[in-house]
Amino acid sequence: MTEPVAKPDLTTPAQHGAYLVTMRSCNDCHTPRNPKFQLIPGMELAGGTPIAAGVASANLTPDASGIGYYNEAPFIQAMRTGYVRARKLNSIVPWWVFRNMTDDDLEAVFAYLRTLKPVHHLDRGLRVGLGSLGRAIGKDALFKALGAATVANMAGIIDPGRDLRGQGF
Repeated sequence: MTEPVAKPDLTTPAQHGAYLVTMRSCNDCHTPRNPKFQLIPGMELAGGTPIAAGVASANLTPDASGIGYYNEAPFIQAMRTGYVRARKLNSIVPWWVFRNMTDDDLEAVFAYLRTLKPVHHLDRGLRVGLGSLGRAIGKDALFKALGAATVANMAGIIDPGRDLRGQGF
C-alpha cells in the first residue's frame, strides 16, 4: 500500500459511534455467526453469540428484544458501572474496557446503536441445547414456543436462507 488510509468520517455522533463500535470489534461478540463462522447478514449486533457456558451476547439493536427500551442514561451507566439499574451485567461483558471512555464517546456509541435496523432476536443466553430442553417439552412444542430460527440458533445451526419448519433435530 503506497497511499495513506483515509480518515474516517466522524462528522456526526452516529458516525463517530460507528467508528468506535468498529474499532472495539463489537461485532465479534454481538453478531451471531453461521456454522461456517461467518457473520449472519441482517443480524448485525443482534446478539446471541455463545460467550461462555450458558451465556450469550446481548442484542444491541433498538428492538424491544434488544436495547430499544434504553435511553442514553442507562446505557452510559452500564458502560461505566457494569450495572443496568440494579441488574449486574454478566462478568464476561467487558464493561470495564469502556468505563473510561469520554461522555462524548459513549453518547456517540449509543447514537450509532440507535441507527441500527431493529432485529427481533430473543436469545437471552438460554443456550441449554436441544438435548435436555427438547426432551423436556418436546421438539414440536419447542418450535412452536420459540420459533424455528431461535431453536436453530440455540442448536448452533442457523442458516438464514433455510426454512427449518417441520425439520426435526
